[in-house]
Formats: sequence, C-alpha cells, structure tokens
Amino acid sequence: MSRDLSEVPVRRVALVGCGLAFLLVGIAAVVFLGKAGDLLARALAAHQPRIEARLPADLPQAERTRLAWAFEGAEAALRDGDADADALDRVQRRLAAIEDRGSGHLTRDEVADLTADLEAIAGKQPAAVRPP
Repeated sequence: MSRDLSEVPVRRVALVGCGLAFLLVGIAAVVFLGKAGDLLARALAAHQPRIEARLPADLPQAERTRLAWAFEGAEAALRDGDADADALDRVQRRLAAIEDRGSGHLTRDEVADLTADLEAIAGKQPAAVRPP
C-alpha cells in the first residue's frame, strides 16, 4: 500500500515544496503589511517615556503637553496607515541620534524639532507656524 518514494519524481516534490514556501512567504508578507502600522506605533510608544525622562527641567508644561499629543497623533496615524513617510523617516533618524548620544537632557531645540516631526507624521502643521 505504501508508495515507494523513488517513484515520485524529484522535480515534482521540489516544485510543490517551493510552491508551499512561496505561499507561506506571501501570507507572512500580507500579515506584516497589515500589522506594520501597529508595530511602528508600538515602537514609537516605547520611545516616549525615555524621551519624556530626558526633557529639560525648565521646559514649559505647554511644550510637554504638545509633545505628548504629538506622540499620540503620530501613533494614531501609524495605526491608521495615514502617516507621512518622510516625517516618519525624520523621526526615526532623530530618535536614533538621541539614543546614540546616551544620557543627558535634550535641548529645547531638540524637543521642538522632535515635536514638529511627530506632528508632521500625522499631517499636522507645527503649532509655531499654524495660521491664526
């Protein structure tokens, strides 16, 4: 009853195996693309407490609140798939530079630049240049 494997052409087995591997990679790619925004939003959320811990002591509460809202808006845009890719790239480079620098407080300019880039991810104009 059992079939001798030597009767099955190697070529057919290889094609079936490659076809299944290709199908699994395709399914994984679709799942990843569907979840990529969530993954990026989670990564951004993981940076937020570390950034907030390094804010200058004399940073006004309004700027702290604006930064927190900018993080929330960027995370929402990433989850919804509405993120500006160029702004996301700027934020990733800026966060990497901050992390590479090690410990120490951020400057007010760094906070302002990061906030503006986070707002840009969600397609918002920075508050400093919004029309009245």
